[in-house]
Amino acid sequence: MESDFLSARLDEYSGNDRWLAQGNLLRSISDRKIRNLIRGVFSAQDATIARKTIERLRRECSSRDAKVVLAILRDHPGARELPKTVAFPRTMADIEEAPYFNDALLEIELVELGLRLERHIPDLLEAVELVGRLNEAILSLDHARVDAAFSEYRRKFGISYLVAQKAMSLRHAVSGTGEQRAEVGAAISPFNSPKRHAIAVAFEDSIDHERDYIRTRRTFSNFAVEDKLDRYDASIVGDLFQPCNHSTVVLALRAQAYGRLGLLDSLAWAFRSVDILRYCGESDQRIERCIPPQLRVAWRGTFDRPVFPLLLRAIGIPDHFFDKSLFSHLPAWSEYPDLLDYRLRTERAIGDRLDGRFPVLTPNAALMAAPCKQLSDMLFEGPLRPTITDIDPKTAGGFHRSAALLSSIENGTLGEFDGEALWQVLDQTIDISTLLSIEELSRFLPTRRDDALYELLRTALRNEVEESKVSSHALRRALQAVVRERFDGDIVALLEYLYTERNHVSGHFYNIFSEAFLTELYDLFDQTDDVTNAHARILEWWGEKANDEDAKFLARSHRLALRLRKVRGAIEETRIYVDPLRFVGWIQENKSSELRALALDADQILSDTDKVVNLKDKVQLALDPLTRLAGLLDDCFKEFCNNKQYGVTAFIGRRVRHGTLHGHLVVELKPEIDAIVDEFQYSAPAFSLFLRRWFDRFDAAVLTMAAERIHVHHPKERSRGLIIASIDDADKTRLSGVMLADLARSLAGSQQVSQVAARIHDYCWLLFESDLKRTRGAVEDLQRDFVVRVEDHLCDRTDLDRKLGDRIRLINTTMQQKFEVVRSWFTRPTNQSPSASIGLLFDAVREEVEHRFPNFRPEVVITGEPEVDLIGHRFHFFYDALYILVGNAAQHGKGDGTLSIDVSTVVDDQNGIEVSVAVQSDLRPEARDRDTARINGAMIAEIGDAVLNNRNSGIRTLRDMVGDVEEIVAFRHSYVGNSVRFVIDMKYTRS
Repeated sequence: MESDFLSARLDEYSGNDRWLAQGNLLRSISDRKIRNLIRGVFSAQDATIARKTIERLRRECSSRDAKVVLAILRDHPGARELPKTVAFPRTMADIEEAPYFNDALLEIELVELGLRLERHIPDLLEAVELVGRLNEAILSLDHARVDAAFSEYRRKFGISYLVAQKAMSLRHAVSGTGEQRAEVGAAISPFNSPKRHAIAVAFEDSIDHERDYIRTRRTFSNFAVEDKLDRYDASIVGDLFQPCNHSTVVLALRAQAYGRLGLLDSLAWAFRSVDILRYCGESDQRIERCIPPQLRVAWRGTFDRPVFPLLLRAIGIPDHFFDKSLFSHLPAWSEYPDLLDYRLRTERAIGDRLDGRFPVLTPNAALMAAPCKQLSDMLFEGPLRPTITDIDPKTAGGFHRSAALLSSIENGTLGEFDGEALWQVLDQTIDISTLLSIEELSRFLPTRRDDALYELLRTALRNEVEESKVSSHALRRALQAVVRERFDGDIVALLEYLYTERNHVSGHFYNIFSEAFLTELYDLFDQTDDVTNAHARILEWWGEKANDEDAKFLARSHRLALRLRKVRGAIEETRIYVDPLRFVGWIQENKSSELRALALDADQILSDTDKVVNLKDKVQLALDPLTRLAGLLDDCFKEFCNNKQYGVTAFIGRRVRHGTLHGHLVVELKPEIDAIVDEFQYSAPAFSLFLRRWFDRFDAAVLTMAAERIHVHHPKERSRGLIIASIDDADKTRLSGVMLADLARSLAGSQQVSQVAARIHDYCWLLFESDLKRTRGAVEDLQRDFVVRVEDHLCDRTDLDRKLGDRIRLINTTMQQKFEVVRSWFTRPTNQSPSASIGLLFDAVREEVEHRFPNFRPEVVITGEPEVDLIGHRFHFFYDALYILVGNAAQHGKGDGTLSIDVSTVVDDQNGIEVSVAVQSDLRPEARDRDTARINGAMIAEIGDAVLNNRNSGIRTLRDMVGDVEEIVAFRHSYVGNSVRFVIDMKYTRS
């Protein structure tokens, strides 16, 4: 009656502003303050004042007066200029331009929603009927009807988030039936253009099988909590991932947010909220009362039947982990009671865990009837019986078995079990390490030293939950133990043993077994090439099992690396080098899934390449494909620059900063400067004094350049480094834009990840050229600052002036030559795989060190087999190792003593080669105890940042290199008489 009366009153006065004078409707408002605020809305001078006044009205109006107030604001001619919420938006502009108020009261929001629904009952009845037909078409896999329904809805009612979710669900079905359909894309495109909308990205990324559901859920939930999304977007995202959060404030914000999306989405939210509140044992009749009776009947009648089997078929053929995919798709289908009930039961059982909140050990409501008593109760016995009611772990999917395992852990009902049982359960569950806290995992899996397989699985889970050096070491130790004890040292045999059709545990270990990881398995791999060979075998095994062409390609690359042979030639003085095999391997191991996911958005990236990307905006990094691709390239470039073993910073640290720059520019020049200073000490004392002070300033400037400028820039450390490891650098912006477009074309052309990774390697060198240019410029500036001008030192004495001029020109020429060499260091190497014999490297290093330390003139002895060749990265690491050992001998040893190198080799049955290189140098008798203590301390001290910090160079730097370079199996020292002997033991395939 109240609604009919109000409609009649509105019909009488609509469009007629005499009501204000007569005051009929206005007088029906009991609160005088509210009447004055309404007058203030229509007398406001601009929209901002009107908006603030409306916000006060919405905040202070009682629910009794709300209908009249909202009707007046909607219908009065004076409200024509106020922003309106569109019932059926046609474009995203209709949604984004709709009003959104900072304060929301549930009573007011529901009154407004009821009024809007009432005015559009005929249209909504047709829209609900059309959505029902769309659902029927999708669930029956009738693609012609699907296209027709999407097209009809778009033509009649414009855009809808609910309809777009259904299109996304179809597009990401396992069967791929909707991926290329034009009408499916048309339903989604308004939310993706000109930029991807946060609420669409949150849902689509959560159902994309190339992405991780839990990570997406936690990322967007954090965005919402941390106010990184608009409040409107945050409310929708919150409803997507925390539907059971139903406080009055949350419901009010969601009502307003869905109201902006349009009436169909508001109606769907209202019905869903009623059902959620009822499920949670609460009731809010206000939400149900705001829905007109005709719409209640139509909605319930349209969506009141079980559809789970049909939805499962539409999403794709069930596999052992189908239920996790199903769960992620459910927000698009929550109008069906059976699916909503299942979704809410799942949220109650593990929702907190999915969000990263780990409860205290109190039993949660579970999907299963009761906790399991032993692990075998959760082992699949088949046949697979997909269901969302009466779930039995023995016939359910892995997601359900995971919930059963978590429930049993919470209740503490599980008895004793061994490694075999644990393996089988982990192979049939999913995300256990993500859904358990470290404390829960420790209680669930205590240490059992007598079960090698159990220990491997336990340490693998712990390392995944809380990765650290300690947990990684424990994992490697457990892995080596089980491989030695049960698989005769064959790591591929372990993978084969763990392999099942689910491929869950074996797939996890395959992803762990990177070349860097294998390098540290010292008990399994004696020789460096054993590591490379093992990784190649693992890649080949995976390539066959998973039909992964990228893995097969990388395996072939490893095989090729093993067959590298020396090409004779002079040693190339490569100061900057990045091992292409290791870098490209890093891209493939760490970025493959992201590249494959971005390939789906390649067309959109190409259409957006003129956009400005902001890598500091985490939300844009999550939402926008172009920014995500830029972020991926930025990550690769950071790795290219910052990796402390094979990256740019490592080689600059070892080849330039650690003494070489100062030695080349200062130490080698000093004798020449000293001679000139002495020459003019009496004939031109002013020039002699100037030159001494000039050289002191030059010495300090070179040290400053090495210590502060020739670094990778780190903003948090206020570094003045010349190398900026980001594509966000102004000097790289234009070039990186071209690269992003080219990368997108490569991805659109379905190139393999290995090919794209090789392209990124080339891009990184091109990007790095701007840093090299900047560094060469700084070197040129340093040279320019220390040019000596002849005319400044002439004294009008012909013979003396001639001598002075000759010496100054000699200084400048020498400086020019030395700076030319330094500038040449900051260029891309022309040979990515240089090679030389150990003997030749030793001679080159000794000569270079003698330039730095003029008093170092040892008697050199070379014995054994110094003709052994070193190729590629072996060349580089051994060059650095020799430089450190010979440099230490020059700095701390006896300058005129004996410096010897002895090379011995042993060939094994597999044509591998063991190489031991001993470098022995005499100690100074007067400082033997001090130097011995220094050496002993360096051999056991913490390595720290030895590679990157000038003060921590020398032996600790070498120890750090040894820990990372797989070919070096040992580094040791001993004392022979008055000499110290360092030995480097290496193993690799014979050259």
